[in-house]
Amino acid sequence: DDSYVDSGSPTGNFGSSVDINLQSPNLDDYFKFNVSGLTQAVQTAIIRLYVTDYSPDAGTIYAVSNYYQGTSTPWLETGLTWNNAPIIGGTPLSSGGVANVGTWVEFDVTNAISGNGTYSFGIDTSSTNTAGYNSSEASSNQPQFIIIQVPAPTPTATRTPTPTRTPTATLSPTPGGPPVVGETVTASSGSSQVNSISVASITGGTNQLVVVT
Repeated sequence: DDSYVDSGSPTGNFGSSVDINLQSPNLDDYFKFNVSGLTQAVQTAIIRLYVTDYSPDAGTIYAVSNYYQGTSTPWLETGLTWNNAPIIGGTPLSSGGVANVGTWVEFDVTNAISGNGTYSFGIDTSSTNTAGYNSSEASSNQPQFIIIQVPAPTPTATRTPTPTRTPTATLSPTPGGPPVVGETVTASSGSSQVNSISVASITGGTNQLVVVT
C-alpha cells in the first residue's frame, strides 16, 4: 500500500492517485510492505521511488505503525487520511538526498527489517518545494522495495572414511614342509583317505580413498 495525506484536506484520501506528493508542512507519504520468503538475516533493505517532480529535499523516512492512529486496525491506502494516519516521528532511518526528475531516490530502511512480516514507513520533508513520486497505481516505475539477504553459509567439506583393508588369507602349514605354488599337496585325513588340493598364490586387496570436496 502507498498513499499521501494532506493537512489541507484532513479527511481526504489519495490512495488511488498515480502520484505521491511530499511537501512541508502539508503533505506526508506512507508506504506499507509485506515481507515473506526470507531465510537469512537481512543485509540491506532499500525503498526506491521514481521522481516526477523536483525538490531539493527528497525527504526523510521513518518506521511507523501498521495501524490507523489510535486503533488496532491495519491502515489501507484506500482509507488513509491526515486525521487517521500513523504519527511520523522518532529516529529517522535515512534521507533520500535531492529528488531530480527522471531518477530514482533511495531510502535505506535496513535497520527496520528484522525478518518476515509487515512494515510501514512514513516520509516527511523540510522543503516547501513539492517532491513528486510515482505510486503503485502508476503504469510504470512503481515504488520498489529491495531486500538483500546475508549469504547462506557454505557447507564444510567432509572426508569419506577410507575403506578398511581386508587382511590377506594365510595358508596353514602342512606337515612335511610348506606348500609350493602350483604343486599338489597331499593331506592325511585318517588312515585310509587321502585328499589332494591345489595351492595357488593369494593376491591382497587394493585400498581405495574417496575424498568429497
